Amino acid sequence: MSASGGCFLRGMSPSLFGVVSDFHDPRRLLLDFDLPERPDYFHIWSTLRLLDLEPLWVRQDRTNKGVHVVLALRRASKPLESLALQAVLGSDIRREALNLFRVLRQPTGLGRSRWNVLYSYKLS
Repeated sequence: MSASGGCFLRGMSPSLFGVVSDFHDPRRLLLDFDLPERPDYFHIWSTLRLLDLEPLWVRQDRTNKGVHVVLALRRASKPLESLALQAVLGSDIRREALNLFRVLRQPTGLGRSRWNVLYSYKLS
């Protein structure tokens, strides 16, 4: 367990809340869609093109409630930019509101590095 009260380990190691599949990376967007159908990739691509952002690759993972999409971008973005992009691209608005809370409350340190994560599954 870390000094912050949780243990967030990569891969198949359980954290306090579940198994983390992806942590924040300045060159990646982590999108969470709680929909049974696939995300609207036309909206995603057209929005990225409008903002002059070039995706390098995309990964889509099924979850119990929907889909996680990881988008790698050519350029790095600041945390608030990543958060705004994720919200504009249609990621779960509640998740992004909580991410905003974390970014604003944890300006530096360990909490800041864990503000944007995706879980491969959550513990119950």
